[in-house]
Amino acid sequence: MSYLKTWSIFLLSILIISCDADPISIEEDPPQNENDNQGQNDEDHTAEIITWENEGLDDVYVHTVAHYGNYLFTATDDGVYKALVEDPLDWQNIGLGSDTTKVSDLIALNDQEILASVQYDTIRQNDKVLFKTEDRGNSWTGWALDVPDHEDHENRVSHLAVNRQNPDIIYAISLFMIRSENGGQTWERVFSGAANRFLYVSKEFPNQIWTGGSLPILQPFLAKSADGGDEWEHLSSNIRRTGGQIFNAIISPENEDIVLISSGEKSTDGGNTWEDNLDLHVQAFQVSNSNPERVYASTTTIDNTLFITVSDDFGDTWEIKKSEDGDLPEGMRVQDMALVTVNGHDVLYIATNQGMISYTHDEDDEGSN
Repeated sequence: MSYLKTWSIFLLSILIISCDADPISIEEDPPQNENDNQGQNDEDHTAEIITWENEGLDDVYVHTVAHYGNYLFTATDDGVYKALVEDPLDWQNIGLGSDTTKVSDLIALNDQEILASVQYDTIRQNDKVLFKTEDRGNSWTGWALDVPDHEDHENRVSHLAVNRQNPDIIYAISLFMIRSENGGQTWERVFSGAANRFLYVSKEFPNQIWTGGSLPILQPFLAKSADGGDEWEHLSSNIRRTGGQIFNAIISPENEDIVLISSGEKSTDGGNTWEDNLDLHVQAFQVSNSNPERVYASTTTIDNTLFITVSDDFGDTWEIKKSEDGDLPEGMRVQDMALVTVNGHDVLYIATNQGMISYTHDEDDEGSN
């Protein structure tokens, strides 16, 4: 996209928003969150001090980590990696890396099949941007984005998500929100207000599609579909906290009306009203495999401290855990998180812009501080 065209879209989006139409977010690769307000007021909390483990891929920008079966898969600036869940992790690069590309996201459809999106340093309509392997990375098949009703649709994908109950249904952010019902071969636009920061599809309630980020006026943006993407509802004006952006959301596996968002807010009515329960802005969520009420959130702060927060009542109350102040490498930021049960413990594998780290939750230590 040309410089002039980009600014034209930006100015048009401001005009549209001012007229109460669908907001359009054009920032496809937002700047990394500097957490100016993440960790705000953390000095008011007595946080348990925790330790984290280095899990390899040192100095590699890891955008996404996914878990399926006994494997972890990562989308990085250097391609796709896989590793068996064992100690230590032995990462293997399984392709899609080059000097002019990055793997922006991936979905593990099972422990053999992976769908990945590749971004190039320049956008060309004939580039292959979607790649699939059916043999855990030994071979890949790629294709360009095909949106038949919009031949001029930009050939670029930043986020992917799948309907776990029907894996032929794939969602993606490609300036607009798009949906495929044939495993990514062809697509249709379903939402003009697709945001730039996250795309979430509930595993248990796959008709619940949530997206968010920020508007060009630097206000948080949040929207959802409750019917698989046909109809959308804007929720930005319902959020209690203003400023910044929304980095993620997660729905209770037991009740689709119960939702947490990264600003520390919880809704029990599907996003119509919110309450502040956590005085942190977080980057990633995961729910325990053994307890559907237990939810984990992670983030880092500008003083290079890792925060892990744990709730056993799906976000009503939180226990805050943190590493020693300044314990992380300079500038390390959380990007994504996967949860794996290992020997009865929840292990959080955390993707960062400088590699992989992990935290193991030990229930025996709870309440010790």
